[in-house]
Amino acid sequence: LNSYWVGEDGRSKWFEIILVNKVILSQQHNFQSQKARITQQNLVNLASQKRRANRGLTASGRRVRNLVKGPQRKNPNKRKQKKANPNKRKIRP
Repeated sequence: LNSYWVGEDGRSKWFEIILVNKVILSQQHNFQSQKARITQQNLVNLASQKRRANRGLTASGRRVRNLVKGPQRKNPNKRKQKKANPNKRKIRP
């Protein structure tokens, strides 16, 4: 259903992945409200929700593509901007 970055070293990167078991989801209906149950079932069953991670629609994928809401969109990290635009750096003689 979703994934996010956990950590990395020089060789590997680790991501936490949230998976949904449809059988357990149908058994949990006693513990959730009707609206929450319908929302979760729609996320699992809709064709538009298939392969979300491959299409960059998870939270971490949207962050990488700079589609986030909130302070990071209005005030992005200055260091990342410098790395993305190395030609704009001043060259000292």
